[in-house]
Amino acid sequence: MISSQLTIVGCGVFGRAIVNGLLSDTSQSYSLSLTHRRPDAAKRLQNDYPNVLITTDNTDVRIWRSPQDLGTKHIVVIATQPRYTGDVCRDIRQAFLAADRTQQLVVVTVCPGITIKQLESWLPLNTSIVRAMPNTPIAVRQGATGIFPNQCTSSVVASEVQSIFKRMSPVVALLPREDLLDIVASISGSAPAYFFYLLQNLVASGAARGLPIDIGRDLVVQSCLGAAVLAQTAPKTTLLELLGHVCVPGGSTEKAIQTLDRFKSSMAIQAAVEESWHANCAMSKEALTEMGNIL
Repeated sequence: MISSQLTIVGCGVFGRAIVNGLLSDTSQSYSLSLTHRRPDAAKRLQNDYPNVLITTDNTDVRIWRSPQDLGTKHIVVIATQPRYTGDVCRDIRQAFLAADRTQQLVVVTVCPGITIKQLESWLPLNTSIVRAMPNTPIAVRQGATGIFPNQCTSSVVASEVQSIFKRMSPVVALLPREDLLDIVASISGSAPAYFFYLLQNLVASGAARGLPIDIGRDLVVQSCLGAAVLAQTAPKTTLLELLGHVCVPGGSTEKAIQTLDRFKSSMAIQAAVEESWHANCAMSKEALTEMGNIL
């Protein structure tokens, strides 16, 4: 039985992760549609998901056809770059209103910086909107996601959106304020980049001292994975305490951390987060500039 219709607009890395998560769990069935503006990408999607409706047109009438047997909700996930969000919302509004739908429209975005106020001005009146901020590990079902719904979104709808992301994101945090999404994007959203940067430099340091790169990579990746699992399985132990467990007084690791402190690494990380946060906050203004007075 179909519980909802679900369309992913701009089905790239995040979109594919969502599709794979949904297809891996048949406890809740969805009627799926995927769009991608590039024909070559749409063709690859069709090859990978032969039983799913694929199109390059966000207003394709097949997506917005009669809701018979398609559930009571149409959940549309916008997974495009932020600068295209306004155009996509315009497509959704045009197609949804023209189709005279009886389904409830639910729009979910994974676009940093695009505010609910902006989305509400671009979409049909009283649309349920949920902003989500996942990160790239959702591709291997190990993501972390922050979400925030607008006032038109019921607790039932918000719960369903959470359950969708839960299939590829073990941690889905419902945030108390929308503005916190910008800092979520700067820490958990960007965290994989910080992590890969650290891995790269640790492996390079080993290689500079004769350790083969492939061996160094295996050791470092597994060590960091183990450390993350250790932190996850000891929630009552603070991160500072976990750090202390590794830093034996007078030992080599303590000296290494002291060196990081001497180079003010913590300040560098805070500066990086601050820069990312400002960039995320600025995206809403950039989106308005892109859209101009079209809508």
